[in-house]
Amino acid sequence: MTTFVEIQGENLAVEIYEPKVRIADVVLVHGYTGSKEDFNLIGPLLADAGYRVLTFDNRGQHESAHSKREDAYQIHSLARDVIDIAQHYRFEKPHLLGHSMGGLVAQRASLDAPNYWSSLTLFCTGPHFSLKKTELETLIHLLKTMTMADLWSAYKE
Repeated sequence: MTTFVEIQGENLAVEIYEPKVRIADVVLVHGYTGSKEDFNLIGPLLADAGYRVLTFDNRGQHESAHSKREDAYQIHSLARDVIDIAQHYRFEKPHLLGHSMGGLVAQRASLDAPNYWSSLTLFCTGPHFSLKKTELETLIHLLKTMTMADLWSAYKE
């Protein structure tokens, strides 16, 4: 059953799956175009295995509120939501799983609160990605002036 909680001044839609006997907590973070419903299959299975499961719609997705804050959709702010919502529900040393873009958010949350999480699991995600302005300009220049075959050959060398 979906409930709502205010985190960082925004209403977020939350789903919690309760086990009969709790062995541990887990937080599931969906990807960019996803929602808490992405975990409708695995949530109950994890609860049956003894995990209390928390998942929620990221800010601006599905049932959660859209924000007008300038930093609201930056990874660090979304990661703060993950930490705050888990702490709001008193999840103790939860396992953290992030899917797709949710994996990027989960990585940031694990870096921002490294002693809070029991583990971090990434599913279909990539590493943190950022380029300096000069690196980005070089990449754009190469993409405009070289074929993909030439780029691949240069990369392999």
